[in-house]
Amino acid sequence: MKRRLGTFFNRRLSAPGKRRLSIGIVLLLLAANLLVGTRVFAHQWANYHINTYGANAYVGVYNYAYYWYEANDGLYDWHYNTVMDLWYVDYNSSTLVVYDGNWGNTGWAGLATLHGIDGYGHISWGSAVYNWYYDYAFTYYGKQAIFCQEAGHVFGLDHSNDGGCMGAGYWYNANYYYYTVAHNWNDLWYMYRYSHH
Repeated sequence: MKRRLGTFFNRRLSAPGKRRLSIGIVLLLLAANLLVGTRVFAHQWANYHINTYGANAYVGVYNYAYYWYEANDGLYDWHYNTVMDLWYVDYNSSTLVVYDGNWGNTGWAGLATLHGIDGYGHISWGSAVYNWYYDYAFTYYGKQAIFCQEAGHVFGLDHSNDGGCMGAGYWYNANYYYYTVAHNWNDLWYMYRYSHH
């Protein structure tokens, strides 16, 4: 006997016992979430984050990019607007290493790498990299956006369609959307201030 998939599906969902079971499962998951005290982050990159927390989450930065000023401006926006407390340090003390170079026609203008990831998503250090090969496409602000976005990945953020550097190159032109936005500030606030384990 053939049945339309939609009819069968609707009948199964409309059964009173299954509806009560579904509502019970949803309520149980909601209660478990409240008991554990975690928050779901709309734009967190998996569970990756630097192993630091507090009102000011300290991050040692080593910037040896040729485009030092563009990188510095991209990092400064995170420092100025978020709980990420960025300080320039020597290479061996750094948590975030920023550099650039010509890696050719790779398909990526920026790349973030995470190193020393443990079972909790803590990273020992990460790097934010700009590929010179694509210089023709980016103004000063475009380069700033790329450094800003790659540093955001190291902090634990994913790409986001919210009007800032985390969406540059995906939803927006990097030459015009080179700064951080309140949504990302709030995500980092909760990641590092409240929910860090």
